[in-house]
Amino acid sequence: MNLTHLGRARWVAVCCAFACFINNPAGWAATAGALGGQSTANLRISFVVPPQVSLSNLTDIELTRRQGSATQASAPACIYARGTTSYQLVASGSGPAAAFELASATDKLSYQLRFDDGGGARVLTPSQVVSGLTGADPNSASCRNTGNNGTVTVLVPPGDVDAIDRGIYSGRLTLVIAPD
Repeated sequence: MNLTHLGRARWVAVCCAFACFINNPAGWAATAGALGGQSTANLRISFVVPPQVSLSNLTDIELTRRQGSATQASAPACIYARGTTSYQLVASGSGPAAAFELASATDKLSYQLRFDDGGGARVLTPSQVVSGLTGADPNSASCRNTGNNGTVTVLVPPGDVDAIDRGIYSGRLTLVIAPD
């Protein structure tokens, strides 16, 4: 190569690119040993640990009817994230199309769902991904050092509470978190 033809800046760029290729694990390949009385081969070993998240310490939520006012109750949650600073959440209820709904033998009752990981309560929509959540504990999957860092709140508006028949209403709520 002619240094004056390439120019000094281009020469430095070519050298840097070559050095990056040589030092890049993706560009490094295993070598086979030569045939003989002794043969030596080299290979690279890598281990990738993907980001991990967990949601724990949840408890069942029991609502008590309050005539003329909203009915709500909450459950604590522990959100843990390792190898990532943010996570996403999807909530699904047991109603049609994953609606947030409780059912008795004869009637149905919709509810609202809120989630707070310390960044403020967010109203959730069934099956809709909420990204950019950042209140996870990075040190303990059980939140033993910080205590629970999240809250799941179920809320039934007052008009809905007043309109339902007496009975036991129940449903299932599924929460799924994943690294962002």
